[in-house]
Amino acid sequence: MGMIRFGRATTLVAFLIVTFSFSIAWYQAAHSGYESIRTIDQWQPNEAKTRYSFNFTVIDTWLMNLPENWRQQWQHPSNQLAIIQGLVTKFPAQLNQQELKRIGFLIAKTFPDEAGQQLSQLSTRYFQYQQAEKSNSTDANAETQFQQTMARQREYFGPVIADQLFGKTNALTRYLLERKKINDNRQLEAAEKQQKLHQLHQHFYPAGKAQ
Repeated sequence: MGMIRFGRATTLVAFLIVTFSFSIAWYQAAHSGYESIRTIDQWQPNEAKTRYSFNFTVIDTWLMNLPENWRQQWQHPSNQLAIIQGLVTKFPAQLNQQELKRIGFLIAKTFPDEAGQQLSQLSTRYFQYQQAEKSNSTDANAETQFQQTMARQREYFGPVIADQLFGKTNALTRYLLERKKINDNRQLEAAEKQQKLHQLHQHFYPAGKAQ
């Protein structure tokens, strides 16, 4: 009889342990959704609208339509700005800091590699830079505006990345500004203007350098 009672007690203890373990597992699964990262396929537009006031589907569709070799293209800094600008055009016009952070988080989850992380960081920074450019529009002359723009580029991206992304555009803008100064200089004779314009062109576009 003692052995029978011992067997029943053992069975009861085992049953309680299993039940308790199952309860813990169920609780963790039920609550882990708030902390875990869902894939883009699980992201529902209605949830985005309700919780974050934006629809990620538009951004997600753009990301899914990137060419298969986009990572190879991304390796060339000259291509990065075009990819970033294309992506940011799909962002809502107005985003608070939490929403922008969420978008960056979802982009990084779509492409969880180094290129995806860079795309996430640079696209959200570009959105902030773009907003700053719009809000800081002034009546300053073209030279001052250009200096302010380059300062904001360094502020949001750092000098190295800013040069990689905007170097060519800034060089062209500088060339056009200097060219305008020469053309607008009434103290120069026509021949002098032509000479200075030629020197300017040689400075920015020396022989053999791609334009």
